Amino acid sequence: MRLTISSIVALILVLATTASALQKLTPEQVDERARKADEEIWHLGKGTFEERMAQGTWLVYYGTTWCKFCKRLTPRWLRMQQEFSNQKLHNTGFLVSKVDCTGANEAWCAKSFKVDAYPTINLYHNGKFVEEYTGNHEVRVFGRHTTF
Repeated sequence: MRLTISSIVALILVLATTASALQKLTPEQVDERARKADEEIWHLGKGTFEERMAQGTWLVYYGTTWCKFCKRLTPRWLRMQQEFSNQKLHNTGFLVSKVDCTGANEAWCAKSFKVDAYPTINLYHNGKFVEEYTGNHEVRVFGRHTTF
């Protein structure tokens, strides 16, 4: 059984998505859910990224607070982190985090990690880049990319 980043991301986001995430939301509701999720989500940033990423396998979501696609993904990413925590998957060395590329961090994300679009999801192992997820970021489509 070989897992690819596409299958990992697809599985995680399908598991993290609930029926409420698929409902039609107003732009204001989307903004509010994203803002609240961003307050709780686990972030990596300058000064913490390299040190923490040195060990283990990391799935990292690069996003901004102004991107409409990131606003939809951020609450799902938080639910995924919470589910990983509940199941103690971080004890296996597989960790999930977000990097906020808003404002001054945008240049850092672009230069350090070659992030040129949002959202970007990358897989790292022991500090080394493995693969970028390039599939669709819509939950309905993720299921099609899941292969085990």
